[in-house]
Amino acid sequence: MSTKPRLPAVSIEAISVPVSGHALSTVAELLDVCDEFFRNTPNARAELGYFLAGNQSGPHVNWVIDMLGFHSLYCQARLALAECEAATDPTTSSPHTPTGDHR
Repeated sequence: MSTKPRLPAVSIEAISVPVSGHALSTVAELLDVCDEFFRNTPNARAELGYFLAGNQSGPHVNWVIDMLGFHSLYCQARLALAECEAATDPTTSSPHTPTGDHR
């Protein structure tokens, strides 16, 4: 039997955790693969539904699958926003943008 670690009594919305772009990209890809798998594999979707039904207060299968897709898109949007911000930030140097005075 596994036990989950106790979380501190702090609102999850109040916590900000820095994550690398690579890690966020990987999470987005994994969420997208899971979303696609459950949406397109009826037997897997049914098994997930049976698994979730075993916990009376657990979420519905459709909600879980929707959250996989929504959070994949959210991660992708955050990455795109960060790329735009980095591209327009003059303090960050890009390998395609020359820095300094080259006269």
